[in-house]
Amino acid sequence: MKAINQLRKSQIKYIRYTFFCLTIFITTSILNYNSFAQRQKYAYGTAAVCIYSASDTMQHKAPPVKEVKIGSTAKEVLEILNYPNDKLIIENTNKEKWMYEDRTVYFENNRVKIIQQVKSKKGKFIKIPEQTFGLVALL
Repeated sequence: MKAINQLRKSQIKYIRYTFFCLTIFITTSILNYNSFAQRQKYAYGTAAVCIYSASDTMQHKAPPVKEVKIGSTAKEVLEILNYPNDKLIIENTNKEKWMYEDRTVYFENNRVKIIQQVKSKKGKFIKIPEQTFGLVALL
């Protein structure tokens, strides 16, 4: 990107977008640029910047989202939600209460009996997945 910023506006003659790439022609003509031989011929006077995200280059699919269901075991809940913030075990019964930030899970006989969603008084925060953007400059 620094290479593009250093160019003066008077040096840039043509701009062309191809396959997520921005090609800036400094001293060459854009005419007859379509064939491979001509692109090689004009490559000397160009600066190209390709912008792509990691999702464009990924070939595999994301695993399916797992959700806690009624009847799930405690082990399955730990795999999906990790350890709870608070854990309450009721004596002389087979009942447990696991409290998370966004839900409370009730167990009976080591199986999920009830799932309650907790409403936040502070407001809702949306988690945005981080996307990695790459920038490649060819001169």
